[in-house]
Amino acid sequence: MAPRESEIFRAIVDACRGGEPLTVREIGRRVGLRSPSTVIRHLRALADKGLIEITGKSRGVRVLRGLGIPLVGTIAAGTPIEPLPEPLGELRIDPRLFASSGDVVALRVVGDSMVDAGILDGDYAIIRRQLEVEDGDIAAVTVDGEGTLKRFSRGPERTIRLVAANRRFPPIHVGDRDLRIFGKFVGLIRGSLPLS
Repeated sequence: MAPRESEIFRAIVDACRGGEPLTVREIGRRVGLRSPSTVIRHLRALADKGLIEITGKSRGVRVLRGLGIPLVGTIAAGTPIEPLPEPLGELRIDPRLFASSGDVVALRVVGDSMVDAGILDGDYAIIRRQLEVEDGDIAAVTVDGEGTLKRFSRGPERTIRLVAANRRFPPIHVGDRDLRIFGKFVGLIRGSLPLS
């Protein structure tokens, strides 16, 4: 897919996820194209690739592929591992099944530290991207740059622990380490799903 086509496709997908299909002119404004005929040419190219369907109505661009959940890497459910930042494809499932709003991504689980929470090695953890989580939430976090999936626990004097759901794994005491919240665990998918 050409860079401009990719930009247009992403604008269409983002708008559809937000429940706001775009007109040709609105698509042009989002990607910095003034000529509707240029936008239409790119839309036809996307339709030829089977990514969209043009219905002929004012907001008549229907997405055929690309509304799944992006698979953005793996996450440790054991000792922390470095997350993979590059998208690996999309799980063909509607993200609205897991969250009515927000950016939803999938991470492949590696390890067994969350088995007592029903999260098994090889599952897809569905994560809603957010910068804060509540005490007791299961969250995808990085500690000193390494990603892990654990229950977030605030102790006395706002101390933070990351707690496994498997007695074999001791809690991770964050202390002065660099903690970054990637997002909140909102569901899981077990088994293999086709990637698009």
